[in-house]
Amino acid sequence: MSCIQPDNCNNPYPSHNFYGRTTYAGDGATTDFIIDWDYDHNVRNEVTIWIDQTQKTVTTDYTFVDNDTIRFNIAPAYGTCIVLRRDTEAAAKVTYQDGSDLDSETLNLDKDQTIHRCEDLDDKIKSLSCQINGVVSSGGTLS
Repeated sequence: MSCIQPDNCNNPYPSHNFYGRTTYAGDGATTDFIIDWDYDHNVRNEVTIWIDQTQKTVTTDYTFVDNDTIRFNIAPAYGTCIVLRRDTEAAAKVTYQDGSDLDSETLNLDKDQTIHRCEDLDDKIKSLSCQINGVVSSGGTLS
């Protein structure tokens, strides 16, 4: 496994293909950043944005341009580490009841939440594994 600590842009190792995380380096000019993984567009609070290991606040620091793009109110400074991360809620979004309709939309929502939660946990395990094995420099932290 190639290790990268997504909260440490200076990592010398090749980028690992995380399921629900994308890391960018600030250039002082770019304000729009792409979310290139799937998430529940009805629950945008599952998308967290970090600059240099500090979580940012929607509206105060950034807005959603659309479901796949966030825009910072002020371009992140040159050399800063920008992390877009999915943190899927663990609480069930679907509650099944005897005698109720079981439609594809409900089943897909439940399936997607389960898959996203597993992927998010896998991302965290990979990051932690890299840290434990000493591959990541001591500057990074697992968030």
